[in-house]
Amino acid sequence: MRISIRKHSIKRETIALMVFFVLAGSACKKKETADYDKGENYYPLKSGAYVVYTVDSTWYDDFSHDTLQQVYQLKERCDTLFETAEGKTAMRIERYKRAQPGDDWGTPRIYWAYTENSYAIRAEENLLYVKLQFPVKKGTTWNSNRFNFKSSEDFRFEKVDADTTLNGILFDSAAFAQSRASYESKIDKYKQLEVYARNVGLVYREYIKIDSVFRDKVGSDTNNLPVMNKIKKGYVYRQTVLEWGEE
Repeated sequence: MRISIRKHSIKRETIALMVFFVLAGSACKKKETADYDKGENYYPLKSGAYVVYTVDSTWYDDFSHDTLQQVYQLKERCDTLFETAEGKTAMRIERYKRAQPGDDWGTPRIYWAYTENSYAIRAEENLLYVKLQFPVKKGTTWNSNRFNFKSSEDFRFEKVDADTTLNGILFDSAAFAQSRASYESKIDKYKQLEVYARNVGLVYREYIKIDSVFRDKVGSDTNNLPVMNKIKKGYVYRQTVLEWGEE
């Protein structure tokens, strides 16, 4: 009889331990799920939120040999949610432009954006672009033209949760997404870079496509000069955050 009681006692202890580990494992799994950070706040879409940018764009004309520079401001404001023709719930984005501070913003162009599964998607001029892929993780690569007719162009997170300073503003959690087609040689340069900050969104964009000259105006060899110091034709665009908030 004593042996029987001992066996039942051991069995109850074993069952109790099994239940403990199952519950503990379940609790850990729930905590891991709760703590899992996909980085979706790198691409916030909240009604009333806005970001103002300073834009510096320069055209280099090979035919006329003119250089056309424009400096202006952009403002992007999240307006309201709506349903697209494809049944997606998207945020309507108003994009304003003005020549200088103090001018009226005028009538906006309308873009829209949404996040779905692993992607942050933005519609510009009726073309869809994949701006980010979740989770936001260094080394992750995606095709930005996945949902449009353009040739494939892969972007990659080069840095994540990094410090960066733009217009004197320090961002301590920035993600750098750069086109893998970016390169620089002695005669040309191509670069696409977008920087996103948590709870703000896009804070910097750079687009460079430059061809250079082999000889300057007096016939001297320019081979040893940096490509940006001997531009023949192309385009340089830089869009930098100035301020953000809600209204």
